[in-house]
Amino acid sequence: MELIDLQCNSDLKAKFREVNGKADKLGQFLRELTPSFPELSRMFKRTMCLFGSTYLCEKLFSTLNFNKSKYRSRLTDDHLQAILRVSTASSLKTNVAQLCERKRCQVSSSKE
Repeated sequence: MELIDLQCNSDLKAKFREVNGKADKLGQFLRELTPSFPELSRMFKRTMCLFGSTYLCEKLFSTLNFNKSKYRSRLTDDHLQAILRVSTASSLKTNVAQLCERKRCQVSSSKE
């Protein structure tokens, strides 16, 4: 019934035509559906989640195949797990200040 109501709503049809082909605005359109079409919105969310998880899975296996080749056969499971964690992480940031604090300068003992 919600789908029929959606198809008959001329305002939402116009909004959908505006966002057609623009992925960033499609999310906004789907968020606006939530109050008036809860069941349809829930189904859209489930469907959209499938694509993201499939992409991440394919990316992980591609990285695994690249790293675990016949030329790198001595990798242990622990090393491979660490490589995969670093290669698939999207929010790793270096803390340069902390790294500099831990680093000790080595000064030459001979003076000229």
